[in-house]
Amino acid sequence: MRIFNRWGEQVFAAFDENEKWNGVITKTNQLAAQDVYVYAFRITDVFGNAHTYRGKVTVLAGE
Repeated sequence: MRIFNRWGEQVFAAFDENEKWNGVITKTNQLAAQDVYVYAFRITDVFGNAHTYRGKVTVLAGE
């Protein structure tokens, strides 16, 4: 799974299916700003076929 900001910069990457994004930007080790981010992840099904999924996730400020 990879997460990108609006400028296409990768802000997070995980290669373990159990690893999740906690909203922290890997490069700066700070929480992501309130914004819309794009995710992309690639999986291989039981038949060996690769599939790529893309979408958007909105990070909202919380308390």
